[in-house]
Amino acid sequence: MAGSVSRSQTTTVFIPTHDHGPLLEYAVRSVLGQTVQDFEILMVGDGVPPAARPHVERVARFDPRIRYFDFPKRGRTGEPHRNGVLAQANGQVVCYLADDDLWLPQHLEEMLTLLRDADFAQALTLRVHPGGTKEVLVVDVRQPGFRQLVVGGSSRIHLSSVGHTVEAFRRLPEGWRETPPGVPTDYYMWKRLLERRDVRATSGHRPTVLVFPSPLRAAASLEERVAETREWSRRLGDPAFTREVESWTFSALCAAWLEQYREAERRLETLERVHESAAGMRQQLDEKERLIRAGWRRWWSRATSVGPGRQPS
Repeated sequence: MAGSVSRSQTTTVFIPTHDHGPLLEYAVRSVLGQTVQDFEILMVGDGVPPAARPHVERVARFDPRIRYFDFPKRGRTGEPHRNGVLAQANGQVVCYLADDDLWLPQHLEEMLTLLRDADFAQALTLRVHPGGTKEVLVVDVRQPGFRQLVVGGSSRIHLSSVGHTVEAFRRLPEGWRETPPGVPTDYYMWKRLLERRDVRATSGHRPTVLVFPSPLRAAASLEERVAETREWSRRLGDPAFTREVESWTFSALCAAWLEQYREAERRLETLERVHESAAGMRQQLDEKERLIRAGWRRWWSRATSVGPGRQPS
């Protein structure tokens, strides 16, 4: 099938970076620890400040498969730079990773499986809140309703969970485009891809992505963020941790499904009450109609029984 992907073909890992400095190291190490090792890493700097630059340059020397592209600040997150970098990509698939997030070791393996018969894939994602609370981001773009939600404004698809074929990217006019104000930058790209009818989209059900949203950590110092990420990173290679993540995810999904069931049950109860009320109103209307018809028949009977020259009383 045209556009299909095999595991043996190089994958391009695209990591945009700005000022997260030492957090980038853990993101890159989560790529280097993947079960699939046929990849290249393209790190794209968007106005990296002096304080973060030594960290970025050090990480760029971790592995010969890493290429670092250093650009001045442009646009909101450097979207215009990305097209030129992706034009140099060797992979048939591009998978994205934020510089402060982590992949579980099976992520690329999962994405290549999903992209065998799709142009756009989104992996199941755990969003980690400060303090360790975990939230499963349930999205299934295979379903038209979910896909339409994304196109219509939902931005629950995180950068680190997305992969797409290079072929699909090349079919998209202008590729990455500077995002209008007020619109999440990555969401704008996913929306434009998923609007196209020729883009086959799918979602995974195996948790492989851990995201640590910066807006939720606005009060945290860089040292606190590094300590948090280091602790999560330390556990990535442990099979017991992978099973633990899958257990968390299964529990969260069961809770979400149970809530959906309860919501459906509540709606059904509401419909039943509406139906009972409608049935009662129907009964009342039928009774009123019966009385009106009976009165009309009595009047007509009296009217037709009056003799010539007499008026009905």
